[in-house]
Amino acid sequence: MRSTPVAIAMLLLLNAVATAQPMPTTAPATVPASERGVSVQPVIDRLEAALSHVGLSADQKSKADALLAELRTQLRDLPNLAPEDRRDTYRQVMGDGRRKLAEILTPDQQKVLRDHQQVQARPAAQAPTPPPKVRPTAPPATPPVATDAIANKTPAPAATPAASDKPIDNADGPFTGAVGAAIPDFTLKRLPSGLVKSAAFANRVVVIEFGSYSAPPFRYRTIAMDALAKEYSGRAEFITIYTAEAYPAGEWDVARNRDDKVSIPRHPDEAARMSAAENMRAILKPLRAVAVDSLDDPVAVKFRAGAHSAFVIGRDGVIVARQQWCDPDGLRRHIDAATAQRVTPKP
Repeated sequence: MRSTPVAIAMLLLLNAVATAQPMPTTAPATVPASERGVSVQPVIDRLEAALSHVGLSADQKSKADALLAELRTQLRDLPNLAPEDRRDTYRQVMGDGRRKLAEILTPDQQKVLRDHQQVQARPAAQAPTPPPKVRPTAPPATPPVATDAIANKTPAPAATPAASDKPIDNADGPFTGAVGAAIPDFTLKRLPSGLVKSAAFANRVVVIEFGSYSAPPFRYRTIAMDALAKEYSGRAEFITIYTAEAYPAGEWDVARNRDDKVSIPRHPDEAARMSAAENMRAILKPLRAVAVDSLDDPVAVKFRAGAHSAFVIGRDGVIVARQQWCDPDGLRRHIDAATAQRVTPKP
């Protein structure tokens, strides 16, 4: 698919964060911002500066200012997220911003924005440094050694390798969260009653979403996930598995939860977990089926699920797609592929 000018511009922004130094694994709200790692606010500032050159009308400027404020709000918790969630959250937020920005700008304005983003990304030219004036000396008898500045230079840390798409064996057997792996057997309580059994998924396409009410993206994408479930009604089954709170109150407070007045402590027992899931259903009223993982989250662990992960299961019970951070738009093509696949019955 051909990238649009706005997509190119936003990818340049994404690269700025993707190449930044990694941030700490944990960062309570009480930790000063200067100690939490790289901030993404300069990225939004550069976008705002580039937009000032595209000739926005008064109406466009009002919409663009509102979008920039929304992006800043959604990204301000990025340093507080777990490492595996940061890039996925950034991609999702900026992807939404890219689509909204494309609706605000004209094609000509998108080209101007792209040009300014490319200029911002280009390193500034530096004047050549004149050679130092030194007294001539006789050639050294041995090859010169590196200076202290070079010898003591610490190499950049190696990038963390991406998770393999193949199952990884461990002492307890293979992990089942990778693409191409069979889903594990499980039975969970379904709300308001009944059970959800993985054995019942045979010959059906299933979309499994993990999450908790304290995860802001889980709350914010309920409408989109319900729309997806409605679109594929009769062709795919959607199941939400409620897990431990992603950001329990008093332990990992994030600004969006404070803004939304969401304060849920860690579940001390199964009854508290069930109560939290029931409250979520009462507030969000999801159209998807809701099941509740046990207190130690055995199903989420087997799937290697994050705070808001999603999986597409084919008719043969094999994982055909996984998202560490659920993106409803991105799920569509995987569901289409899974529903088009025909499974040959085993003899």
